[in-house]
Amino acid sequence: MPILLAEVLNFQGSTHLIGVGSLSKKLIAFCVGASPIENPEIELTLPKNFSEEELKVVRWFYCPGGLDYEKMPIASKTMMKMLVKALKARKNKTEDDMEQIRMMSSSYDISDIKYIEPIINYLNGAE
Repeated sequence: MPILLAEVLNFQGSTHLIGVGSLSKKLIAFCVGASPIENPEIELTLPKNFSEEELKVVRWFYCPGGLDYEKMPIASKTMMKMLVKALKARKNKTEDDMEQIRMMSSSYDISDIKYIEPIINYLNGAE
């Protein structure tokens, strides 16, 4: 299987591929985040990190991960607690709000090896 190495630079919310000699190769980008894979925001948000040209040649994948408050910097912990507090203060909370509050209130790990299977299948030509 041919392997292409490229540096991915994420600068101020914009993703750039550097050192890609040819865009005729299979290129993938994957990210790991705290949202469950079912979150519809993933399909809407992740493509915005690529240009139209990159979207034609880069296949992107999302792998759920989790939150680890114990390893989080104090500023990030504080920000997360403020967000949870703001969500709890909302009147007429939606089910999504309640789920977000539940998930962001403590550390959790929703990672699973099964989430890399689509990446492997794509690289092996099964997709």
